[in-house]
Amino acid sequence: MRFLRVLQIDDEPDIRELVAIVLDFDGEFQVNACDSGEEGLAIAAQWHPDLILLDVRMPTMDGPATLRHLQENPGTAAIPVVFLTACAQKRELDRFNSLGSRGRDHQTVRSDDARSLGAQSHPSKRSRAFALSRV
Repeated sequence: MRFLRVLQIDDEPDIRELVAIVLDFDGEFQVNACDSGEEGLAIAAQWHPDLILLDVRMPTMDGPATLRHLQENPGTAAIPVVFLTACAQKRELDRFNSLGSRGRDHQTVRSDDARSLGAQSHPSKRSRAFALSRV
């Protein structure tokens, strides 16, 4: 059995734990988590995850800046990214979704809807577009 490799980049320990619990429950995910964009870039380049769950608001390097660095690196540019955010403003969510509009698979999901990640990110239950619940 091949696990779906998921890298979670989030500065909030409670959110990292919640997502790990949700994805571990499915049993078909291998999760690697870190607390900063800088560390996430290094892990992504070395570990080559199938999917990155990326917090929008983090100190030092936020999610959009991390995404730009991922896009600039040929070794990480093709990795699909899902923004996780507590933001509920449609305008902000649309802006985050537009950041990866260059033919890449990106989506934004609210942190409090993380329970949907397991079923909707699973390879047999998702399309290439990672159609996660939109707010």
